[in-house]
Order: sequence, then structure tokens, then C-alpha cells
Amino acid sequence: MITKTRKLGNVIAECEFNDADDVLVSATLNLDEQNRLFELDLWKVDFTPLISLPNPEKIQFKKHLNS
Repeated sequence: MITKTRKLGNVIAECEFNDADDVLVSATLNLDEQNRLFELDLWKVDFTPLISLPNPEKIQFKKHLNS
């Protein structure tokens, strides 16, 4: 079966939180070019492995550029 390669489309949500070692983590929820869920991208700014997910009250959401 041949499948079409999906590509990154739009960012629908962004947030930041500090990991257990106090290093900043950026999280982005992305859609593909057809507005289907594509990926949840978690990026720790010092490239070390993520230790744990935060409690919801520790997450700081960013206003999305398209909102």
C-alpha cells in the first residue's frame, strides 16, 4: 500500500512548563496540511530527556498566533 507523506501544517496550541530538574520544556500540538492531528512535540531546551509530565496547574499556555 502506498501512502501519501503527511507534512506539518499549523500549530494549534503551545505551552511551556518546567521539568522536574527545573529545565524549561516547550510543548506544541500540530496539525498536518489537511488540518488533521499530526504530532505533539515536546522539546526540552537543553535536549536532555524529559523526566516527567507536569501537574496541569504548572502548565503555562501561550496565546496562539491565529487566535
